[in-house]
Amino acid sequence: MARINLETTQNVLLEFELAGAGDRILSGILDLLFEMAYAFVCYLIFFAILHLEDVFTAEGSLPLFLILLYIPIGMYDILFEIFMNGQSPGKKILKIKVIKLDGSQPGIGDYILRWMFRIIDSMPFTYVFAIVCISISKKEQRIGDLVAGTTVVKIKKRATLQDTILQVVEHNYKPAFKDVLRFSDKDINTIKEALEIYKRNNNPKHIDKLATKVKEILGEESNKMSSARILETLIKDFNFYNYES
Repeated sequence: MARINLETTQNVLLEFELAGAGDRILSGILDLLFEMAYAFVCYLIFFAILHLEDVFTAEGSLPLFLILLYIPIGMYDILFEIFMNGQSPGKKILKIKVIKLDGSQPGIGDYILRWMFRIIDSMPFTYVFAIVCISISKKEQRIGDLVAGTTVVKIKKRATLQDTILQVVEHNYKPAFKDVLRFSDKDINTIKEALEIYKRNNNPKHIDKLATKVKEILGEESNKMSSARILETLIKDFNFYNYES
């Protein structure tokens, strides 16, 4: 199970599971099936509306048919990735999506670059090179990803209680940080994820950076604690003030 650690512009380390060549090929096959279904529906609409036995022999109907057929299919990937936040229908079914190498959402320009090089990657014979490129790349990138600075990752399964910021707090617990309410649910979730990565990799570098930022908000009372202790206490205090009766 290949994973990638991405450092955001705020020096927070995020961990993702990479989507391998198999996932990406399967999502591509699903998207191809959707495109074929669209082509079939286009043909049926022309046949039903125009009552033609063969749309290709009707005067003036062929250019219109080809426009309605090939432009949406040609723009299929880029349009869905832009409007579905890095996913096509095939990717959504496989629970994978496109992200930037800093963990952020790609911009329209990034999607355009990926789409332009997809034409090269999907040409006969060159698609084999694209598969090889994904397989040997440390970040599972095809040519378009390398150019755009993106990769494709798996999306986490539906969150369980353990995946949330909720944490059981003892009845007699006494919070340490009075300024904890200055943090949002999103902040606490980011801190929780950073702690989980630290516990798996035993690398304090990134939680040290995060703890330094937290100290600036909490003040002197946190300075004697270790980085991990500060973050763990912050999560517990947040739960005490927000979710305990």
